[in-house]
Amino acid sequence: MKIKRLVFAMAVVTAILAVLASCGAKETGEVGGLRVGTYQTEDGFEWVQLNENGGFVYNRGIALSYRPTGTYAEVDGKLVLTVVEDEVYTFAIHDGYITLESWMIGGEIVNSGSQKKFIYQNDTP
Repeated sequence: MKIKRLVFAMAVVTAILAVLASCGAKETGEVGGLRVGTYQTEDGFEWVQLNENGGFVYNRGIALSYRPTGTYAEVDGKLVLTVVEDEVYTFAIHDGYITLESWMIGGEIVNSGSQKKFIYQNDTP
């Protein structure tokens, strides 16, 4: 009888520790120094969602049906979103927000010229 209670108590403690560990991972939510979550423009029309698995979704506006997806990395203080080899978006990383600097599609590099802020929101639109 004592062994059954001990096994039950250990199972309960293990379950509690597993729940606490998963909560802690969600709160920190950082991959490569970037906060995991959604960065959204002030008007709400554009957003970048960074996932914990290193993937992203980039919504470039409500008028466009194409939503690039792929992987992201922090390279030399920049956020680099890679869809395929010749489709790459580069953002400057600031405290609490990012700004699009340039993108490359089909080998052509386009400088954004925009200082539009994508502000960290922590939830998906």
